[in-house]
Amino acid sequence: MSALVSIILAIIVFIVALKILGAVLGLVLGLAVAVLAYFVAEKLIGKGR
Repeated sequence: MSALVSIILAIIVFIVALKILGAVLGLVLGLAVAVLAYFVAEKLIGKGR
């Protein structure tokens, strides 16, 4: 019985860890894309002047 409970707990912890990792990764990727877009926009605006 306790083995089953520990396996279920391990799966829950694993899923939560994956969700947190996904959120952090999404945040970092979003920031990177935003910074990249900002620099591209700056270059385009800079060329336009």
